[in-house]
Amino acid sequence: MEGATLTWSSMPLRVHGAWLAVARPLEGTLFASDDGRVEWRCLQPASLVALRVGDADGEPSRAVAGLGYAEHLTLTIPPWRMPIRELHWGRFVSSLDDAAEHASLVWIDWRGPHAARHVYLDGVSVEAEVSVERVVVAGGATLSLDRRDVLREGVLGATVLDAIPELAKRVPGNMLGVHERKWRSRGVLERPGRPPVEGWAIHEVVRWP
Repeated sequence: MEGATLTWSSMPLRVHGAWLAVARPLEGTLFASDDGRVEWRCLQPASLVALRVGDADGEPSRAVAGLGYAEHLTLTIPPWRMPIRELHWGRFVSSLDDAAEHASLVWIDWRGPHAARHVYLDGVSVEAEVSVERVVVAGGATLSLDRRDVLREGVLGATVLDAIPELAKRVPGNMLGVHERKWRSRGVLERPGRPPVEGWAIHEVVRWP
């Protein structure tokens, strides 16, 4: 991270990218107990991203550009010991063609013994109701999500952890049964007295067995 720009590269994936922030960072403690903490740093609630993909073994690279987001979680408690049963998580970034119409929305909704909801509209903490189809913000703003593309669905034992067998051996069996469904949605943010804003969202629901 240098100034407003975050860079990341992966030689195995043959990807190099740069994220230019267009919204100020957010951070907070999502959970704290004698067993550990979960610290959240949303480095870029909204960003402009430029990627180079390929460029190995004679393969020509190609450029990919679009909207982005970057966050960092620090956990000092194992995920299987966190007192939640269901997680709704997502982020929305509007088109940046017209800077006056730019908007971002981030939501983290923990349900279960440790219920907590964190929602930020344009960097401001707000009260809101969260579902898979929409986020309704107190005061009248509503983000509608069409859930057009399922990016990943299934239990972690057959999706994420299946690709990392050594890690799968180290986690309790109940973690293998955690179910995740993640979407890419076209989103429309409507606010009183302002024209609707269109953009894209990545969001998911995670349920513990």
